[in-house]
Amino acid sequence: MFQGVGRGTTALIITIIRSLIGEVVLAYFMGIVMGFGYTGIYVGLVIGSFIGSMIGFGWAKLFLKECKKLFIKPKEA
Repeated sequence: MFQGVGRGTTALIITIIRSLIGEVVLAYFMGIVMGFGYTGIYVGLVIGSFIGSMIGFGWAKLFLKECKKLFIKPKEA
């Protein structure tokens, strides 16, 4: 969505948050630190991806709200 409206940097930031920070950190934490092994790694990947996706979804909702304010004029009675 962000790339389609010319905000490619925003899409990149969301991807970095989701992939590098969320998935890698949670996979390491669940698999190594918590000691769940391979199962913890996969669960960490899923949870990290989900959390990153929710961050992206929230960011998109805020962006769309701002677009709505800019481009949709209220109807006159």
